[in-house]
Order: sequence, then C-alpha cells, then structure tokens
Amino acid sequence: MNYPLWATPPRRAKLVRLFDQCGGLCVHGHRPCPDPEHHYEYFIDGIDAIRETRELIEEPVLSASSETGFVISKVPVPVLRKVHLPGLIDEWKAEDRNKTQAEWKRERRLMHQITDRKGWGRRFDPIAREQFLLSQPPYQLEGVGVSGLTFTRVAKVRIASTNVRLFVDVAKSKPLSKNQRRKLTRYGIRPEHETIDELCKTAVSDYWDKV
Repeated sequence: MNYPLWATPPRRAKLVRLFDQCGGLCVHGHRPCPDPEHHYEYFIDGIDAIRETRELIEEPVLSASSETGFVISKVPVPVLRKVHLPGLIDEWKAEDRNKTQAEWKRERRLMHQITDRKGWGRRFDPIAREQFLLSQPPYQLEGVGVSGLTFTRVAKVRIASTNVRLFVDVAKSKPLSKNQRRKLTRYGIRPEHETIDELCKTAVSDYWDKV
C-alpha cells in the first residue's frame, strides 16, 4: 500500500492513538464539544471557517478643518472572511517542507565547500604542490549499502578534489578479524582477500587511467 509522504509510521501510529482516545469525537474529551474545530476529523484535516478580521478601508470622515467639510481617511472596519484553519496533517506537511528546504540549503552549501584541503589564499610552489597532491587521500568513502540492481554490497566514494562519485562493487570484500588486524599492525601480513579500501583504491585508479 502506498502512503503519502507525510504518513510516516510514527505519525500514522499517533493518528490511531488519537482516534482510540477520543473515539472519533472531540480530541479534548468534551461531551458535548462546543467547538467544531476539536472534532477528530476537523482536527487532523483542518476546517474552513468564517473569521472576523479588521481591515483598513478608505471612507470620507466629517472634518471641521477641511474646506469641503470631508476628508478621506482609513478606518478599521470588521470584515468576515472565509479562512482555512490548518489541521494536524497540514502542520506535518509544513514541517516536511521546512525540513526539505533546510536540507536543500545545506546541500547547496556543501556543494560549494569541498572538504578536501585547499590552497585558497596562498600560492604553491611546484614542489609543495606535488607534495600536497601526493598526501591527499585518493577517495572519500560516503557510504556502503546494497545495490538495487545487483543486490550486492556497493560502496559510494567521492574522488578527492572532484565532485565525481563512483559506485564500487565490494561484494568480494570481507571485514578483517581481530587477529588479522593484529598481524597487519605488527608484522605487515595482509589477508588473502581484498578489503573495501583496496577495492575502492583500485576503482579510483582505473577511473584516472580512463580519463
């Protein structure tokens, strides 16, 4: 079953709990309820109501100082207007919109702010530039998950100093055991199988060879 974007499992559970508590009537427990806005259906979906607002309207007002006897001034006049009072679902939708907008702004900010070390504001001599580039990690691991096409483990990596992303098949990799890590640290003995780091470095190297 397809649910709307706002209908996350915690929110659906909250609607069920709210209905169990009020029985589909007043959410505040009033019996009878004098306010229709408290009804369960209107409380979650919102309601169109008539509300009195005060607006400034230009009207002629008698004045003794004017030559004609009348001046045009703005007078606050009560006006009845039909407004939509937002419900619980409307508040959730607004919350999701604000969250999406904040994530979009953050992504835009990160797009123009690469985390690799840069030489902004200073000049590199050729030797320092070569040393700087050699000291850079070849890639940055952004995540490991399962591919929706091959249903195998893949790693998402970003090539250093670029915005290029690669999806590397790491199904053949295995995590190092505690004993293997100890041997690697003490004696430099590497395991027979390839690790995620080695597979990612190989993929990045192949990418640069093809560019």
